[in-house]
Amino acid sequence: IRLSLVGSEMCIRDRVYARLGQPLAERVRRWRILRPRSWRVGRPSVPTTLRGAPPGQEKRPALSSSELREEATRDIPPLPQSKEWHLPDVEKILELNAVREVSEQEIRRKMRIIEDTLRSFGVPGRVVEVNQGPTVTQFGVEPGYVERQDRKGHPTRVKVRVSKIGALSSDLSLALAAAPIRIQAPVPGRSMIGIEVPNDKVSLVPLRRVMESEQFRRGSSPLKLALGQDVSGQPVVADLARMPHLLIAGATGSGKSVCINSLVTCLLLNNSPQQLRMLMIDPKMVELVNFNGLPHLLSPVVVEVQQVVGILRWLLREMDRRYKLFSVAQARSLDHYNCLLYTSDAADE
Repeated sequence: IRLSLVGSEMCIRDRVYARLGQPLAERVRRWRILRPRSWRVGRPSVPTTLRGAPPGQEKRPALSSSELREEATRDIPPLPQSKEWHLPDVEKILELNAVREVSEQEIRRKMRIIEDTLRSFGVPGRVVEVNQGPTVTQFGVEPGYVERQDRKGHPTRVKVRVSKIGALSSDLSLALAAAPIRIQAPVPGRSMIGIEVPNDKVSLVPLRRVMESEQFRRGSSPLKLALGQDVSGQPVVADLARMPHLLIAGATGSGKSVCINSLVTCLLLNNSPQQLRMLMIDPKMVELVNFNGLPHLLSPVVVEVQQVVGILRWLLREMDRRYKLFSVAQARSLDHYNCLLYTSDAADE
């Protein structure tokens, strides 16, 4: 039965009750209550203050900096009264373990094997660069030249095709007695081919070494994270604020828990409880419970599955509330909102 949504809702309800009877009409009444606001006839789909208005007639409530701060922290539990918070020193918290490096003799042996194997298949090449990482060592190979005859029969030198070196992955793996071998042809921004050979022994990457690197110190974001090292041994740093989502996945024993603990440690060492508040959910009850007692936590680590839904609903409400505050303050992000807040404080002073 099609009903024309013309007229008032009272007329539509009367038609439904008259034609369908009480049981089905009650379902329609519930549907009318639960449907989106924009479907309801005769009611505005958005609040009056946010509806489109002629230029110069927009009505936005002007809030002072104190009112914005009070509204932003309305539902956040207050911090316990304590002394001024000082960020801990990385040297006193984290240990600097020794990094295990591949010996020079072992590197030269693998270089010779790679060059001899390529030459035996008619693909000459020369190792021009070696980058040692924690799990693999990257050998940079520069393709050589081969002699061929042109149409007139004259010998000419032609550079080896990159695809020929990439097709010898299995032969190189057999010659080096190491698997799997990854061939990056070519290395981005370089005129060479990268052959990544697994190390005989995997070395640990100290978190302190990455946090003390120039790449990490150069970052200005309070949510910067130390992820580790790449295949060439260079530190890898990321900004959590620029990530739409962060998913950590992997097989059992691949280091997911170690990664999460490292990320949380980076956040704790760079932010005070006044700057960062966290909620942790640990259904396994063994991974994150060690962080209980930190002043950065809004509540103890949630381990009961029945409480998870309520926590997530509160987070959604808090997110919607902050977006409304952004709309009132005409801010696009949290950094922009805080900048406007500090600017208002300076103007008030």
